[in-house]
Amino acid sequence: MLGAAHDAITPVPAARPEGLPDARRAVAGLIARRGWQVGADHPAAEAMAVALAAFRDVGQGAFEEVFDDYAEACERIAGADLAYVGRHAEVDELVESVVVGTVLGDAVLTAMRRLAHADRSARHFGWRPEEDPRGEDGPDTAPGGAGPS
Repeated sequence: MLGAAHDAITPVPAARPEGLPDARRAVAGLIARRGWQVGADHPAAEAMAVALAAFRDVGQGAFEEVFDDYAEACERIAGADLAYVGRHAEVDELVESVVVGTVLGDAVLTAMRRLAHADRSARHFGWRPEEDPRGEDGPDTAPGGAGPS
């Protein structure tokens, strides 16, 4: 039931980049290596294959080298997601929790990933918020932010 709810909200990629069959094989390999109990024909596997093929098309095929790192992080996230939805005993609440948690959770995950990127970049390059290179202060003017409106 939860898989059906996820499938219903997983977009089917419209793009069919060159190299898609090879990318599908790479995704199937990841699924097998990780021992995931999901088929390589899952809609999310197809979306991942399309993205990998696009990476390759733009000369960034080396991205595949971090697949297992991403997979490890995603396994932890999936565990947290299931712990969250597991709080709901009723089927209707459970399905709603999966759908809402996936849609809004994806937004939170994307935002949190970007915050972590900003943090890692700052640590790597030595930037600190109190040393804003533009001479501006405040959380709405930090690098990567939109600044005041």
